[in-house]
Amino acid sequence: MTPTTSYPELNMTSSNVVRTFTASSRMSHISFGSSNSDLTPSNRSILSESSDSTPLPEDYVIKVKQMYAHILVYTGDAPKSTIPGLMASTTKNFDHRAQNVLKSHLYKISPDKFKTTYRNVVRAENFDIILLRYLKKRKFNVLKALALFADFMVWRVKFAIDELNERGDEGALASGDEGFILQYKLGKAVFNQGRDKAGRPLVIVRVQRHNPKAQSDAAMNRFIAKVFEDAKLLLLGYNESGAAIFDLTDFTISNMDYSAVKMINSCYKFYVGLLGHVYIYNAPSIFLTIWKAIKVWLDPSLVARVTFTKNLSKHITADNLPPDMEGTQPHIYEYKQVVPGENRKMKDLETIDRLQTTRGELFDLLSDLTVLWIKAPENTQLTHNLAKQRALVLDDLRRNYYQLDPYIRGRTVYDRDGTFGAIVPELTEGYAESEAAGIVLSQSASSIVTAVNNPPPDSSPRASHSPKHMHTKVSLVPLIV
Repeated sequence: MTPTTSYPELNMTSSNVVRTFTASSRMSHISFGSSNSDLTPSNRSILSESSDSTPLPEDYVIKVKQMYAHILVYTGDAPKSTIPGLMASTTKNFDHRAQNVLKSHLYKISPDKFKTTYRNVVRAENFDIILLRYLKKRKFNVLKALALFADFMVWRVKFAIDELNERGDEGALASGDEGFILQYKLGKAVFNQGRDKAGRPLVIVRVQRHNPKAQSDAAMNRFIAKVFEDAKLLLLGYNESGAAIFDLTDFTISNMDYSAVKMINSCYKFYVGLLGHVYIYNAPSIFLTIWKAIKVWLDPSLVARVTFTKNLSKHITADNLPPDMEGTQPHIYEYKQVVPGENRKMKDLETIDRLQTTRGELFDLLSDLTVLWIKAPENTQLTHNLAKQRALVLDDLRRNYYQLDPYIRGRTVYDRDGTFGAIVPELTEGYAESEAAGIVLSQSASSIVTAVNNPPPDSSPRASHSPKHMHTKVSLVPLIV
């Protein structure tokens, strides 16, 4: 197979100032300077480009740098020297305050657990975009954005979100979580393969099918969290969000579940930017009274995204709506039972270890490139090249996730009925083994590691260490500005 992405050597001649940076040894012979015009907008690094290819305002980029720096310093992936100078334009003792924010919000989990958790959050997303979402949510206040991001990591550990993704439907049945599976059997919240007129993927929530007493609050909370997790798997871009239709046809007071509403509000808070709009359809007068009471403790920005309507055609075309909502969409949801062996790849420990090792090396490489980018002078060719190099690594991480997906995520009804594949082709059965998914990771990533551990004889003397040895500092080849 021929690689579609490469990491060509840096070959720049001196013209101005030579600057030497330090990084961990796995960066000792990594070069910069290639771009990839095939990268989709949602996977480009936002350090030089936003998702719509419009340059980000410089103060936004500085905020992203600050957030990155403190996360990497907290986890031990960057030296504390990454911070001084970067914070010169901010308030006094900002770096100390930011580290204290992380320590105070993450006291329930270790730095290593925080690192593992946030890396698991990324999946096929662009980590730059994830951080930008949190900054935007907190009006680009870095301390508040760090606090919210840290709280999300603790919340994920508390609700065992990674384990929830891993078990899938088969694991839920095996563990006796009938209340969780019941939600799928009832079709209570369904991705319908449609989009609204703003292009947002839709999930339809059939409130009239909900009986708060039919399952435990814990089972319902797991289901709500899984809906948000699955939506996150489908929405990758900075400006991408989903929409929910809450169908209140035939709603009665017996359907009302305040615990579920609170969980939805929590998920809205943590899954920043994921829920772009809520259509409340066919709400009876009794719900309008309830709404006045509950909206006061909902996130104000969530309340602002709510539209009450009796006519969905104003917002969604008929071919994106099911027949019972006056639509013509051919896809009708039906719960498909677990297929024996659907998670067989999750037993292939050798492949899982190989792909996870590659993923770890790519994340380590991204961390090192990010440290270099943070330290680099602003608005220089070096900064531009670093941003392009990071974009390539981010794209490799995306491809790597789609390779890993069938080995680490338990299958759900949306895999069995083709919904995930219809929205994101990379989630189609068999994609992980396809040439499109596999070329880059097996060759470009391994070639980087080889170059790090075996620099050419004529290069400057430097230590050679495994990429897993993270903090042995060596001088990089001079990078010309």
